[in-house]
Amino acid sequence: MLSNNLQQENEALHEHGKNQTEEQTLIRLPQVLRIFPVSKTVWYQGIKDGIYPRGTKIARRSVAWSKPQIEALCQKFLNGER
Repeated sequence: MLSNNLQQENEALHEHGKNQTEEQTLIRLPQVLRIFPVSKTVWYQGIKDGIYPRGTKIARRSVAWSKPQIEALCQKFLNGER
């Protein structure tokens, strides 16, 4: 019984860690455009217009986006929302 509880706690902690990792996943523009297929020009215009999210600067010349945020954006567009 005790080992069963420990196993369940361990699985819960593992699942929690997996969710945290997914939330923190950053992807670069080529990956973003594979998930949300538009051209770079359309993507940057959408950022300027407030349609698409701004990225996070990860280095002097590098920007990345949150993967869950991009996936949510795709779902929003698939549902006909803007």
